[in-house]
Amino acid sequence: MSDSNFPTPPYPPAPGASSFVPVFPMTFGQILERVFRLLRVHWKPFVGIGLVPIGAVIVFEGALLGALFAAGVFQHPPAQPNTAAIFGIVVPFLVLGIPVMLLAYGLYYGAATYAALAADQDRAPTAGQALRHAWSKVGRYTWLTVLRSLIVAIPILILALLIGGGTLLLGPSSIRNASPAELFLLVPLFMLLYLGSLVYAVFMGLRLSLAFSACVQEGIAAGQAITRSGVL
Repeated sequence: MSDSNFPTPPYPPAPGASSFVPVFPMTFGQILERVFRLLRVHWKPFVGIGLVPIGAVIVFEGALLGALFAAGVFQHPPAQPNTAAIFGIVVPFLVLGIPVMLLAYGLYYGAATYAALAADQDRAPTAGQALRHAWSKVGRYTWLTVLRSLIVAIPILILALLIGGGTLLLGPSSIRNASPAELFLLVPLFMLLYLGSLVYAVFMGLRLSLAFSACVQEGIAAGQAITRSGVL
């Protein structure tokens, strides 16, 4: 798919297979072919690992719907939702549920990375082995998930805070009564900032794409893995 001046083999030898075998860089097409080959051979453990975040999302969404139902949101005929019940049931559920979801995704990313590295080294990983490894370091992998997500989403979060804070300070009536000239300046400005935050998110997502690989393979802390991924 792309040209290279290196005499590249189909894929690099497995790390540790031989101390005398050099590791060559791969072209983009060779990388895709290698990933497809590994997934085709080891699809069962990756499907098993992938059920962890899917199951967590299903349980979370089901519990959230139950909390909203208990708060009277889905009553028929339509009625005013019970605000006290929402703050007493839904908000605490979200406060407790989000860390659980982060824990599930930390477990998933750690297990998936462990299985991918094992498969790349011509070992036959199982979903149980990968999940047991990820569970043994679930705090580290969850913290890495949080750090990576925050770094990628910082501009979007700041923009959301600016919009929300401006709305609270000015009030809905001031926004509705804003002059066309003000809107003409503000709307393109916020769109430009939003597009810039997306570009930043893509760039940082690529820069941090090897954080879990470094964390699992080298056994380093989450903060060190962030730095290591940038170097790699």
